[in-house]
Amino acid sequence: MHSTMNTRGSSRHTRRATGGEFRALAWLLRHPGFLLVPATVAAAVWLFGPWPVLLTVIGATVDLIVWARVDPPTFDRWAAPWLRRVWSDGHRTS
Repeated sequence: MHSTMNTRGSSRHTRRATGGEFRALAWLLRHPGFLLVPATVAAAVWLFGPWPVLLTVIGATVDLIVWARVDPPTFDRWAAPWLRRVWSDGHRTS
């Protein structure tokens, strides 16, 4: 009768690095918005429905664009640094 056990055991070597799941978990802990923003949007859609949430997101985006075009000095003073910080934190590769 043949054994179903792997006779090679853990003596086989792999080129795949170990610990990727821990690096991914650490990244998620450093960037909680990656999960919190979609969860918040999903909760808002569940509570209020898709149209109010969509219209709110579109309205906020249009407001920022209009503010940037109508009054650049105040936009550059107040909104741009915050947007740059949020954008760069969300797009860091490390």
